[in-house]
Amino acid sequence: MPIKDYAYGGNAAGAQICPKCFEPVDKAVYACQTPGCTRADVPQDGERHGRDESNAPICVQCGKPLSARVCPRCFHPLDRDAGDLPKLPFVIIGASGCGKSNYLSVLIDQIRHDMGKAYNCALYPLGCDATMDLYDRLYYHPLFVQGRCPSTTESEDVEPLDYSLVFSGGAGRTCSLAFYDSCGTTFDSEKTVAQYNRGLPKAKGILLLIDPSQLPVVGESFAAQGLPVIKEDISALLLRIIHLIRAETSLTSIHNKIPIPIAVCLTKLDMVQHLLDPSSFVKYTSRHLREPQFDRVDWDSCNLEAQSLIESWAGKELMNQIQAQFADSSFFAFSALGAQFSPDRPITHVSPHRVLDPFLWLLWRNGIIECSKQ
Repeated sequence: MPIKDYAYGGNAAGAQICPKCFEPVDKAVYACQTPGCTRADVPQDGERHGRDESNAPICVQCGKPLSARVCPRCFHPLDRDAGDLPKLPFVIIGASGCGKSNYLSVLIDQIRHDMGKAYNCALYPLGCDATMDLYDRLYYHPLFVQGRCPSTTESEDVEPLDYSLVFSGGAGRTCSLAFYDSCGTTFDSEKTVAQYNRGLPKAKGILLLIDPSQLPVVGESFAAQGLPVIKEDISALLLRIIHLIRAETSLTSIHNKIPIPIAVCLTKLDMVQHLLDPSSFVKYTSRHLREPQFDRVDWDSCNLEAQSLIESWAGKELMNQIQAQFADSSFFAFSALGAQFSPDRPITHVSPHRVLDPFLWLLWRNGIIECSKQ
């Protein structure tokens, strides 16, 4: 079971957690959504201007009911359906081009279908049309309908995908999820990390995506073959993240480890198949969907192998930093698409491999699903 120091224990004082800034919301403000109102989408204190016959707060400008509850800090819409469910903001971070948008596109689809079947659960989009439109427009439609990779996230002000994960059987605890697909350029400097990732220290899980070409041995091999190489130093990116979390929390002593579980993920596994041992365990199909629980044996084997790959391709510095700074970490390797595709040819078939593994690990570490005893 999760270590109690950092396992999710519920929202403080029953407060709802904003899915964008991750702050607890004790008292929401309201915004008018009446077409033509000059105060539409402008936050208002609904208690100050009276209520209508249905006891709904009214707009100070048009007198219509204020239908949207928003966070008083960042003004992001809040969904009443989330209630006081455990809120798990998961942040996907990594350099531009490492595959964050591809991963999120496929991950949501895998949760809805493969995980839904194995764990008897369903994703319920909070905000309804807003979340469904955001996922369809930016992720699902480009990849699964148009046959192209989703566009690289370019906006620093990223809207989260906000869901409830509802278990209809006994395989897990219903919770509220927020997936935050960060823009890669916001990690280019300490200044941009602090400016655009202020919610990161409040995350309940971090998915650190590493393109294999960012590791020296693989990068040199790719460059010699004329393959694209991401030159962003993953160690520098990691240190900026660590500095931000420590600066925004009470972890002033370097001896106190960061309590946020971090899943360190090698992406684009299909690109490095030729560098793997023929008996490589990460090549096998994940066992986490055979039963509605996280498989400890499968996890142990993949965790150790992913660590070994990172060490052999980049030395021990990166792995040592993660294990020295974070109280809970695990290493994974996956392929979101299953193969590399040419930009001038449509993607006709997506074959995900082990995409759900790090997500299921984070659910386990937050006490949502169980782990097998062996």
